[in-house]
Amino acid sequence: MQRENWGDKMSMLVLTLIFIYNFLVVFQQQAGAVTVVKGSKCDYFQGSWVADKTYPLYNVSSCPFIEREFNCQNNGRPDQLYLHYRWQPHACNLQRFDGRDFLEKMRGKSIMFVGDSLSRNQWNSLVCLIHSAVPSAKYTTSLLGDVATLTFTQQAGAVTVVKGSKCDYFQGSWVADKTYPLYNVSSCPFIEREFNCQNNGRPDQLYLHYRWQPHACNLQRFDGRDFLEKMRGKSIMFVGDSLSRNQWNSLVCLIHSAVPSAKYTTSLLGDVATLTFTEYGVKVMRDRNVFLVDLVREKIGNVLILDSVEQSSKLWNGIDVVVFNTWHWWNRRGPTQPWDYIRVGNKVYKDMDRLVAFGIALNTWANWMNTKFDPSKSKAFFQGISPSHYNGTEWGEPKAKTCKGQTQPILGPTYPGGMPPALGVLKKAIAKITRPITLLDITNLSLLRKDGHPSIYGLTGAQGMDCSHWCLAGVPDTWNQIFYNYL
Repeated sequence: MQRENWGDKMSMLVLTLIFIYNFLVVFQQQAGAVTVVKGSKCDYFQGSWVADKTYPLYNVSSCPFIEREFNCQNNGRPDQLYLHYRWQPHACNLQRFDGRDFLEKMRGKSIMFVGDSLSRNQWNSLVCLIHSAVPSAKYTTSLLGDVATLTFTQQAGAVTVVKGSKCDYFQGSWVADKTYPLYNVSSCPFIEREFNCQNNGRPDQLYLHYRWQPHACNLQRFDGRDFLEKMRGKSIMFVGDSLSRNQWNSLVCLIHSAVPSAKYTTSLLGDVATLTFTEYGVKVMRDRNVFLVDLVREKIGNVLILDSVEQSSKLWNGIDVVVFNTWHWWNRRGPTQPWDYIRVGNKVYKDMDRLVAFGIALNTWANWMNTKFDPSKSKAFFQGISPSHYNGTEWGEPKAKTCKGQTQPILGPTYPGGMPPALGVLKKAIAKITRPITLLDITNLSLLRKDGHPSIYGLTGAQGMDCSHWCLAGVPDTWNQIFYNYL
């Protein structure tokens, strides 16, 4: 009988892992032997399902790694009979999965599942099977690009279980979707005026109804209640400039739309604003720090110290999830430039190539990540480079000098004008980081949204032209949806 739903697929995956475990047993018993699919003299794959009250092999409610989409009982599935079946080969018995024995056999080794969401399904089954046998075992988790790693550290010679994904969330295109936007901005009490384009008089609404579609997979839709549950008792801090504030504002609106009656408190201490969803103990914070490196007041004036984060980093310690960002302010000149001099080591400069300065600062931050950041206590993300649209030549409209009047995205997967040089500098710095960090590589998908900026419907209205920030609802919601999928 063919089994169709996810709950039954999880049962099938447990069976698959029992097969793998049994193959490992055969492999170790027959040193030097080559095991080919059927292993020993028994064909594990020819048999039938039999009722067994000793199944399932673990209680899914006790597994801290279970992903929501596979947790059928928690999602309301009313029947439980599907849980109590065991696979019985015709010619032999399968050895029951023993998580502790599995760890011993795999001591000091790594396992990688490479594939799509069904590989993730199997990965999720394996780590739950192992955890059920050693529930007090210590472990660490990390995410680097598309590779998620769970390491059981307590066993001498740690066992690493890795799930690899062939899906790049950042390669795709924008598609029309009438179910978007993900929230009604008029119902969000936290929306800031400069991002509230509809309230500021923007007449068109087409830009609201697009969804980012990766080429090789589907993004899980943002679920604010699930986000709060996953982050219960934890803190999230967006560190950076007003683009970080743009993303922060998007996230709190996304959450609020899912739990509109949830109680919250707000506070402002220096440059740190905090919104706390009190029932969940979740703090969503933003730290205004436009350069990441230290900006200090000295006798000669305001000095940007490119090789120091001593002052800045004090606020980053003890935060569970930190999302860094910088770039928007590096090309500021004249009255809006907040520094008078730049210092590197003992040398003081009146100015320097801004891209070079940006690179030095990022390397300083990367060094802090390598020496001070504790991945066992915190997760780190970098927002990426959020682009501007002030030159229509880049997207094939040479007469367009700003984003004003743009009502549709570029519908292909590639931005005609190419990537900004700052992105290359950022990726070089991140490549030097040896501790886990995830780059939210949002540059290309955002470049395709020339229609997503406030233009004259921002903070200063018709007197200004904002083609740097983003309307809400809008593009930053997709940044947060990807952020949510990584979490």
